[in-house]
Amino acid sequence: MNKFDFDRLKALGEGFLQTLVAELMDLGIPADSFECDHLCFRVGTMEEYHFYKTKFEQYGKLLTEAMVNGRPICAFLLNTPFQTNHHQVPLLELPAPKTSSSYETGFEHAEFVVRESFKTFSSNFPHLSFKESGNKTINPELCLKLTKGKQVKFHHQSLKRVIELEEAPGSSSQ
Repeated sequence: MNKFDFDRLKALGEGFLQTLVAELMDLGIPADSFECDHLCFRVGTMEEYHFYKTKFEQYGKLLTEAMVNGRPICAFLLNTPFQTNHHQVPLLELPAPKTSSSYETGFEHAEFVVRESFKTFSSNFPHLSFKESGNKTINPELCLKLTKGKQVKFHHQSLKRVIELEEAPGSSSQ
């Protein structure tokens, strides 16, 4: 954990996203045409959380660090976004581990913005098992578990927009 190579991490994120999009397309979901607003990089310990938070601050702007479900989650606007053939992803989410869960350090999920209702969206893929979760008020999500611990989440608003709404004067999260 002492050595940090952002270019290598960025390449891993781009490879993760390409693999995830290919898996979704194999399932019939045209992920290449959706906006991917962020990637999530999980860590296994609080020590790693603090290490990566410090490192990511050198390669982007910390947009927020908020308490969610009893643990901090950071969102960074990267100076150099993740770039694939179909997506340019400017945001990176770094959640601290939940105390009751075990995580392998690395990329875990990508989140995409969809415009249609979750009911309409999921009805297009009756062969898949989606699960609704997230903050039902500000940004509910539709989740799909994939192979090898990967997940994809669909939202109606990007993480950047949610942060703007939560930090707006008079918002209920302040």
